[in-house]
Amino acid sequence: RMSGGGRRFFRVVQTYVAIERSKHDRTREELASQIESTDEWRRKARTKKEGTDREERLSKQNELTVKMCREEIGTLREALQIAALDVAAMKEKTGVSDQVMEGVVDVDVVEIDSNGGDSNGDVLAPAIHPLPEEVIVEDSSADGYELD
Repeated sequence: RMSGGGRRFFRVVQTYVAIERSKHDRTREELASQIESTDEWRRKARTKKEGTDREERLSKQNELTVKMCREEIGTLREALQIAALDVAAMKEKTGVSDQVMEGVVDVDVVEIDSNGGDSNGDVLAPAIHPLPEEVIVEDSSADGYELD
């Protein structure tokens, strides 16, 4: 059996232990809250980084697409210039008037055999099929475009 002073000391120690336990519990809860907050910030940072990475990939992909389109435009411009020169050469060769050629923007494509002739055996200018004079195609789709 404990004396009165021993009981008081025991209650003081129990009170002190309870206070320290309560502090420990609050510290543990605060730590858990801080860990949860840190994890949330990490998730947000990871999401933002993934978004930034995706935007960078899309930007590079768009730049590549623009570059490819510019190259294609350059190729098409060169093809149009060559076609214009071929049409001019054909016009000069066949003596077709400017009035007849004015509305023609379509070029017939024919298969050329190894001898440079078409299926009828006619020898043609490289990759040009002369349009019959009675067939004139009027198309304004090329209006407003200038060749360099």
